[in-house]
This record gives sequence, C-alpha cells and structure tokens, in this order.
Amino acid sequence: MAKRSNDLPKKAFKFKVYDHQGLQSFFAQSFGCTRFVYNKALGYINGVWEKTHTFPTKFQVMKCLPKWKVDHPFLCEIDSIALQASIEHLFSGLDRFRGTKGKELKKDFLMRLKLNPTLKPKIWDYKGYPRFKHKKKSAHI
Repeated sequence: MAKRSNDLPKKAFKFKVYDHQGLQSFFAQSFGCTRFVYNKALGYINGVWEKTHTFPTKFQVMKCLPKWKVDHPFLCEIDSIALQASIEHLFSGLDRFRGTKGKELKKDFLMRLKLNPTLKPKIWDYKGYPRFKHKKKSAHI
C-alpha cells in the first residue's frame, strides 16, 4: 500500500549566501540575462502571432536561443539551463492564458476603446497575457 504524503518524513535545507561582490554581480547578470531572454522570446511570440495568428511551439522558441547567443555574446556567460527555464516560465504563463483567453479585456484597452471605437483588440489586450519584464519589477539583490 502506498504511503500518504502526510506519512513521509519532512526534510528542510538551509542555504547561506554570503554577500560579496563576485556573487552579487553574478546574480545581477543572471537575472538580467534571464529577463532579456524572456522579453526576447515574448517579442518573438508576439511577432509570430501578428503574422500567422498561431503561437509558436516551445521547441521553436528554444531553437532561437543559440541564434540569440551569437547576436548577444553576454548570454554565453550565463548557464543555459537558467535561460531555458525563463522560456519555460513564459510558456507556463501562455498555457494559463490560453485557458482564460477572450474572457476579459484589460482596463487600459477599454479606455482606449472609448476614445477610438474602431480599435480591434490584439492578443495582448486580454487579461492574463504574459507581460514584458522590467528591471524594477524583478528580483532585487
């Protein structure tokens, strides 16, 4: 008979991160590069949506990562798993959005619609669509 999760022993781990300049710059560079890849992938997805009205697959976006590394050499200094994880997080947000697509428009679009009634909503005008990440809204060191 399988054990329930309540019966399993609980484990905890403690990690200490010492605040020194090298580690601080490493985390800042890692956060910046993952934010850059997230925004680049979201821009790519928006571009594909504008042309074809379909979302690219996760694999198609992952195939762009080596091209972006050639164009932006600073991405080579960061672990590729972290960069791939940022694309994974973007696609998990897109999957959540697809479950609620078309239910509700964003407030700012509704305000623009009052000023110009001929506007047609784009995919990113709906609530829940992933947004571009800004430095001020990311993790702080």
